Amino acid sequence: VLKASFIIFTLSPFYANFNKRLVKSSKLYFYDVGLAAYLLGIKEQDQINSHFLKGELFENFVIAEFVKNFFNHGENPNIYFWRDQTGHEIDLIIDGAAGQKAFEIKSSTTITHDFFKNLRFWQKLTNAPTEDLFLLYGGEEFQRRSIATVVPWKRLISIREIIQD
Repeated sequence: VLKASFIIFTLSPFYANFNKRLVKSSKLYFYDVGLAAYLLGIKEQDQINSHFLKGELFENFVIAEFVKNFFNHGENPNIYFWRDQTGHEIDLIIDGAAGQKAFEIKSSTTITHDFFKNLRFWQKLTNAPTEDLFLLYGGEEFQRRSIATVVPWKRLISIREIIQD
């Protein structure tokens, strides 16, 4: 009922057979992150910064915006996540005609070296070019780094152009 009424959606795992120890259950997201925050008891903006699920809410927001962007362009979102049983995870994979684009999503406004760990693992596993790896974060600065393109959350509106560069 929640899926049919466009309150929630699920993101399926990416099943490319890189190894046999993949997590194969879907992840659940809300189209309206405000509703998710309300259900968590978050009533004021100040509460989000100290909430233990801040990162998950930010990830939900970003992925929901990707889904909405695809729908607004009349396309079905061909998006997934990938996670193995050892804890390596890619938050979002866009599977398109030109291959997969991998996104790590972090709510932090500052970038740390550790944010690229899963992207490095993905690159070794898939031989993905660095142009197909992205870190989407809560900060302000757009950067092209040797491992990935760093995209601030405010550039989500132009993400289609960024991933096609």
